[in-house]
Amino acid sequence: MYSPDRVLFPLRRTGPKGSGQFERISWDAALDEIAERFTSIAAEYGPEAIMPCSYLGTEGILNGLNVGDPFFAKLGATIAERTYCDSGSCTAYTMTIGDTAGVDPESLVHSKFILVWACNVMSTNLHLWPYIAEARKRGATVVVVDPVATRTARAADWHIAIRPGTDGALALAMMHVIINENLTDEDYIAKYTVGYEELAERVQSYSPEWAAQETGVPAEDIRILARQYAQSQPAVIRVGVAVERHAGGGQTMRSLACLPALVGAWRRPGGGILQLPLWAFPVNWAAFMHPEMLTPGTRVVNQFLLGEALTGEMQLDPPLKALMVYNSNPVVVCPDQDKLVSGLLRDDLFTVVSEQFVTDTAQYADIVLPATTQLEQKDIMFSWGHLFVTYNH
Repeated sequence: MYSPDRVLFPLRRTGPKGSGQFERISWDAALDEIAERFTSIAAEYGPEAIMPCSYLGTEGILNGLNVGDPFFAKLGATIAERTYCDSGSCTAYTMTIGDTAGVDPESLVHSKFILVWACNVMSTNLHLWPYIAEARKRGATVVVVDPVATRTARAADWHIAIRPGTDGALALAMMHVIINENLTDEDYIAKYTVGYEELAERVQSYSPEWAAQETGVPAEDIRILARQYAQSQPAVIRVGVAVERHAGGGQTMRSLACLPALVGAWRRPGGGILQLPLWAFPVNWAAFMHPEMLTPGTRVVNQFLLGEALTGEMQLDPPLKALMVYNSNPVVVCPDQDKLVSGLLRDDLFTVVSEQFVTDTAQYADIVLPATTQLEQKDIMFSWGHLFVTYNH
């Protein structure tokens, strides 16, 4: 917060793009220039020639993901689709078990079997660990599925070192064992699920021997894992975002989300699956995003492909002539970095970056606007790890 490198005043580029050479200007001068350029670009090319680029650099409901959406919607700018993180997993999760929070993290104290899957809890979800530790004191078994021997994996009762990207194969083989060894909760399946017969038929080809070849996990270990999971109720699965970070990640999440229903884990506190507690928070996102301001038919560009959009490879009509970046550092987080930098170097692209520092992306800006940190703004925070709303003062 007190770094001498903080951007405290608006800056205008004075040297070549990418040089990081800027001069201090007033807020009035900066806003006038942005408004004039956006207005002239919209008049000449249409408002879709302007595109925002933002993500979760500043988290929170007020200053986070959706800030700026109403302005750019009203402007008619190109819609920036945000799918960097967890979109595949979230879609699959809600398709499988509905728009629900899943397990209350605090209820893990009641779990008998805790399966931590693709989540380094002790490093990235530390506030959950005390509940896991309490469950272990009460006799729970903790198993970690992770390619890497993380802090959490080393602290677990059993670390299953899976081959990266093969989580879906392990989940399917577990279902194969649970179904074929009659470890299912037939009453729960009959009352609360749809599609069991089709699933039971589908998993017949996914034996532990098949999965062992895919995952590198011995077939007998897969059988032991499936049996322990099914027979130690209530059992819970804590899924991390890493589970979707590969082709087919969404389908992997769907497979994992089926497991608790097969064994009736949802019946008791401490049983089920926990992805993002975010779903429990009663946030009226539309009140922040104002989708009613969008012009029907406005084009959508996925920020994942920003390099292609800026270099012309995407062949947009009209081409992008202005970019406003906030809450993100795309030169660092976007794929095809060379392509993205090439696009940002275009002399005919007017770029505005709102930032706390002159980041890799801000180096290529025409105008840099100073941004606040979490310590300098009020906000209301939802959570990915607990069910408390936090006031950020």
